[in-house]
Amino acid sequence: MLSAGVPFDQFTGIIQIATDEGGASGFIAGRSVWREVVSLTGHQREEFLASVALPRLERLVNVAADRARPWNQASRAAI
Repeated sequence: MLSAGVPFDQFTGIIQIATDEGGASGFIAGRSVWREVVSLTGHQREEFLASVALPRLERLVNVAADRARPWNQASRAAI
């Protein structure tokens, strides 16, 4: 799954659906995790990355780890 810059909560839901129903085995996320950091500088930027972006990324990793299947298992189910 690719985030395409959608809001974080929306992307989290998309990951859940894609892994549960679509057999997705991972994700690529950028702006959905850190979009707000662009307007920040210095300490504010560092604080946002540590207190908001990192927990967001960890949440996505947990969703994928709990729900995703390895690609080779998903392809076997289709056979």
